[in-house]
Amino acid sequence: MSVTMLRIAGGDLDVVNGARVSFNTEHQELTDADAGLIRRLVRDGHTEPLRGVWAKFKLECSIGAARQVMTHKRYLAINERSTRYSEFEDAFVVPPLKRQVGKKMEYQFESLDTDTFDAAMETVQEAYHSAHIAYRELLVLGVSREDARSVLPLGLQTALIVSGDLVGWLRFLSRRTDPHAQDEIRTAAHDIERHLTDALPVTLEAWSIYGRKAL
Repeated sequence: MSVTMLRIAGGDLDVVNGARVSFNTEHQELTDADAGLIRRLVRDGHTEPLRGVWAKFKLECSIGAARQVMTHKRYLAINERSTRYSEFEDAFVVPPLKRQVGKKMEYQFESLDTDTFDAAMETVQEAYHSAHIAYRELLVLGVSREDARSVLPLGLQTALIVSGDLVGWLRFLSRRTDPHAQDEIRTAAHDIERHLTDALPVTLEAWSIYGRKAL
């Protein structure tokens, strides 16, 4: 799994000037008063100035994680590598391999003992390898990519290009950095948050102070 920032347009100052246009003013440098303005915007849910900032990322992740990202299409633009139009190499994402205990919707996870973990890891890797061999054999036989792909598992590594305004990204982060989010997408979300924090340190700090809510 990897996250690459492709482009970001805007920063804290753009948020400030998006708000200050109401008063027909524009700042060239960020001031303490501007930092206070950003905090008030975030605290009170005034999101329009934040929508002027836009970011695009490339995510390389499992198909399983990609399906979770797709649930955010209402406010993020998402394009995915196609298993119909391209042949996929032997690249898979191995999950952490942990034990689930407890009731439905209230379960927790525990670490596997070393022997069990090693056996589980071997099983997963064998399954991935066998699936890709079957995929390649089908292609060699002349089976179409859209049919041959049916043997590939959710652990297959795919690629997504995801873009959106800052409000959309904060909504994504509010859900996917939650401790209950699944491991792979939570790791990706924390990487995205680090990139956004580098570009908008004041705005991201304010968002954290006021509860990391979906705005």
